[in-house]
Amino acid sequence: MMALLGLLCPSCTLSERVQSLHRYEFRKILMGTDARIVLYAPDDASAETAARAAFDRIDELEQALSDYRLDSEVARVARELRPGTPLPIREDLAHALARSKEIRIRTDGAFDERMGLLTRLWRRARADGAPPPPDEARRAFAQSRVDYELVPGPALLASAPIVFDFGGIGKGLAADEAARVLRSHGIARFLIDMGGDLLAGLPPPGRPGWPVRIEGLHGPADLLLLSERAIATSGPTYQHLVVEGSPLSHILDPRSGRPVDTPRVVSVVCPDAATADALASALSVLGPREAYSIAERFPACAWRIEEEAGLYRNEAFRRLEAESAGAHGDEARGNSIRTQDPLPGSL
Repeated sequence: MMALLGLLCPSCTLSERVQSLHRYEFRKILMGTDARIVLYAPDDASAETAARAAFDRIDELEQALSDYRLDSEVARVARELRPGTPLPIREDLAHALARSKEIRIRTDGAFDERMGLLTRLWRRARADGAPPPPDEARRAFAQSRVDYELVPGPALLASAPIVFDFGGIGKGLAADEAARVLRSHGIARFLIDMGGDLLAGLPPPGRPGWPVRIEGLHGPADLLLLSERAIATSGPTYQHLVVEGSPLSHILDPRSGRPVDTPRVVSVVCPDAATADALASALSVLGPREAYSIAERFPACAWRIEEEAGLYRNEAFRRLEAESAGAHGDEARGNSIRTQDPLPGSL
């Protein structure tokens, strides 16, 4: 980015080059949400070209990972995968599977990409207002235990059919790819908002970070300043099913196949959006007691869990709060961006 600015104005100082940047904002409905890119660029053409390329890349990821689109790669795998026979797949799906499997192992199965049938079953249950039939739930849970491997090609090999669900990591993967595209176009100062899952590049000129207001269990909570980091928030705020007076989250526990029954809001900050997205889903399942041990496997990430019983944060999140409190002012408070869960029908 600095090299580009130098070419535009060889005699300018660094401060003058940064001041020559202008703010642009672009929106497009992708992955079932209002995808938004805020960026700083030297001119309209540079901004529009970079944003268009980033949105095109997100659309490619949606084409690969969506379980709502009948023409997606995930839908094709569900139709065509045969036990014991390698099925050729594209690189985007292979990458998503590799990242997902890695995080599944690191979270002891609290995050799991093999939950497609269960996700569909409980999605229908929320629409019907009643739990799914027990026999259907048992069959869907059994399928979510089928393992697979990626073989050269790339190709997918499994012992039984699998329906994948990337709802817990897909938007993060898309944000990471969009950021890569923006940087390849010389854009370093940006914020990518995938329905409340955020990825921040360098901050706006003259600012210490992008102000982000975290959603708590009962409304807006902490204000953070983010730079070169991603944040994902997961919780039951928008989607849940009430059974016998108890709300059941849209988040499923892969270990039991049932919805999480403790209302909690989890926010995770990591260097990349895919890890933040998936870890927020996993910690929503685990809760605070197990979170401390699992999160040690992600030393670069900060997390916050809020339940009716209390508020829990790791030391990295406390440091981030302290740094943000020392840097932000009244102007940041008035222009913060709020995190939130994706709306129903996403990915």
